[in-house]
Amino acid sequence: MESTATTRLPIIFSQYHKEFPKVELSLYMAPTVDQVNAILNYKIDGAFVDGPILHPEIIEYPVLDESLVLITSYSTETFHIESILHEPLLSSFAHCTYLGIWQKWLADNDFAPMRVMEYGTLEGVLKCVENGLGVTVLPISMVESRMQDKLNCHPLPDTHRTVPTVFIMRRDSYMTSALSKFMEFAGITNL
Repeated sequence: MESTATTRLPIIFSQYHKEFPKVELSLYMAPTVDQVNAILNYKIDGAFVDGPILHPEIIEYPVLDESLVLITSYSTETFHIESILHEPLLSSFAHCTYLGIWQKWLADNDFAPMRVMEYGTLEGVLKCVENGLGVTVLPISMVESRMQDKLNCHPLPDTHRTVPTVFIMRRDSYMTSALSKFMEFAGITNL
């Protein structure tokens, strides 16, 4: 996930690489659904994804909870749900869990779903929002250091705000010492 890759993994990867320079690490960013499929098809050893997954062939370890915000160019004083419904809902990739949560809140509150526009990169999405083209939903951890005068965060309602991040792997995977040490560096306890 881009949120974990940009905010949490750089320090973990750096520390791990210093301790174990011969272990090859690769970072593959993709939506949760693609990561789950890669795990199920033995293409990757582990993944940080939005949880819970609840699949019989996958074991998941809780990592942290992300707090979601709606990011707009509207200030708190001028923001109303009705004022953004006609705008595109921007995403850096298809099947974004965060946008799905927002769309579910809209449906639960009798609003029509927003039109989704895929932009390809997080930077591009934020620049579009900054320039008044659309809105997006992201964890606050991804944007708090980037907040400028042109971007405003609006917390999602409590019932739709929190998204757990979990580390997943196949139940039948062999736990290598390299993977075990990586999980230790990431603060993941092997349950």
